[in-house]
Amino acid sequence: MIDPIRFDALLAADYAIASEPWEHAFVACAQGRFIEAIAIGTPLLDLADAEVRAQARLTVGSAMRQLGRYDTARSIERVHDLEDPIARAHLFVSQAADAVGLGALRVAHGALGIATQLIEEADPGSSTRRARIRCGWVEAEVALASDAPALALEALEPARALSPGWPRHEAKTALFEGVAHRGLGALEAARERWTQALEGANAIGAEPIARVASDLLAP
Repeated sequence: MIDPIRFDALLAADYAIASEPWEHAFVACAQGRFIEAIAIGTPLLDLADAEVRAQARLTVGSAMRQLGRYDTARSIERVHDLEDPIARAHLFVSQAADAVGLGALRVAHGALGIATQLIEEADPGSSTRRARIRCGWVEAEVALASDAPALALEALEPARALSPGWPRHEAKTALFEGVAHRGLGALEAARERWTQALEGANAIGAEPIARVASDLLAP
């Protein structure tokens, strides 16, 4: 079982509390240590504990995706192995993000629709906060890929409202907002958001976000 209080602490970047293998894999992935996340998480992929198994599959799949190993990620994030509707929602959000990267925006839109439906149909006691934030990110990616930065900012509004208290999510949301502002020609606002993302990511060791923010601020 996954203790929701401990998971929330990890999302709040209290990484020092990590003690269980799935927690160490989660932290490694969040900080960009993808090979380490895969090494720690892989032995957990077939555990009897459904919650830990699902989290391990999502973490290892995410790490694989970050390394460009999309086929392997899809083989790990199998929908029939994820019993919880929210875990399935995360899977479809990931598939939508993959589709955006491949330029398959209709596929991305469809996957986001499934994710949104799963979130809406989830048990009222379930925590949907993280899934809703990730949906907002990918909806923004679809809008940006469609040359619609205003729609991207609109899509990010729920993520902006739900992210406070979770530093990595705050930083990534700011990163996307900066790109949307740049698309609207608001360069000062864009740089403000990227600076926020860089500072927030550096504070928690979220190297992938910090690297992208630094690159965007470089010109």
